[in-house]
Amino acid sequence: MKKRNIAICSVLKPLRDSRGFYKLAISLRETNKYRINIIGFLEKNTPKEENIEFTEIFSQHRLHPSRLLAPWKVLQQWRKFKPELIIISTWELLIIARIYKRFQPCKIIYDVQENYSLNIKYNKSLPSPLRKLAQWWVQSVEKFSKPSIDHYLLAEACYLEELAHFRPATLIENKYNGAIKPGERKKLRQENLHFLISGTLSPAYGTTDAIRWFVDLVKDYPQAKLSIIGHSPLASYSLEIEELCRGQSEITSHISPLPVPKASIEQAILRANVLLLPYHIYPSIAAKIPTKLYEALANNKPVVLSKNPVWENIIDAYPAGIAVDFSSKNTHKASIEKLLSTRFFDHPVGSEVSWDSEGKKLISLVEKLLSNR
Repeated sequence: MKKRNIAICSVLKPLRDSRGFYKLAISLRETNKYRINIIGFLEKNTPKEENIEFTEIFSQHRLHPSRLLAPWKVLQQWRKFKPELIIISTWELLIIARIYKRFQPCKIIYDVQENYSLNIKYNKSLPSPLRKLAQWWVQSVEKFSKPSIDHYLLAEACYLEELAHFRPATLIENKYNGAIKPGERKKLRQENLHFLISGTLSPAYGTTDAIRWFVDLVKDYPQAKLSIIGHSPLASYSLEIEELCRGQSEITSHISPLPVPKASIEQAILRANVLLLPYHIYPSIAAKIPTKLYEALANNKPVVLSKNPVWENIIDAYPAGIAVDFSSKNTHKASIEKLLSTRFFDHPVGSEVSWDSEGKKLISLVEKLLSNR
């Protein structure tokens, strides 16, 4: 049987992105019905995968002028690959997708991993004068492209309300794709505290707040360690992180201007025994479920996270961690006392954090869309 072509496309996501490759592409490949081309950010040493091709269309810093050419490079790949289904994971490819669809019939899915407009408004990643303009532009592009989009994937349950105009839609959450570790009740020991900050390192995600919190903590718990591994898209913020870590022998860091391979993050999670999720509770963040929380639960790793009723309801069920105010002074002692006195994972983590059910929804949706062609 001839395999049908599917393209999964982004600009800044690495070719082996945790969602685009490890979740969407791998789930679809398992059906043995599709040939997949993943188009995205350059990644070193990308392996060859059966029925999955990798195409790099961007390799510079996110603000590099060559980014303007990325959509046209994607268009060239579509013309060669001739996908019957295109899954787009970034808003900046939507215009080119609408143009392409006018000349080459295909199905288009917009994989909404972020509420980009809300992020621009609250996450402070752009200078204030540019935010309203950028927000208007993203909204305009999404509105202009709507007639060409056959279906939306929503990565967060909160988007069902926040993005009610994105229809028809299916909720495909960023749950953990891998084996859930067997339940193991655990208590942490004072002499064995190894904290981890991983993933995107940014002001909105509270990285420097967590480092300051740890620096205060280590004065009373000198055996504690902190590892930092992740992608810092803002050069000025990278310098701030490095300055805070300077002279702190208890802190090891790997800060990259480019996305860090998923395998490196996974290895760091296994080495640590407490994950830090110090997000600022902005309206753009509060209702979302961090992928790192699913990763922690699936690996039986307790978390210390920012106070947020949505997340606290999740961790309290097991229990799987504690909530703190990372920005408050002199709170670390009470936090660590609670961390050390709590027995975690009395209730084992189950399929509720697993990608399996999300993958089945994806496969069903793709089969339905392509059956109508």
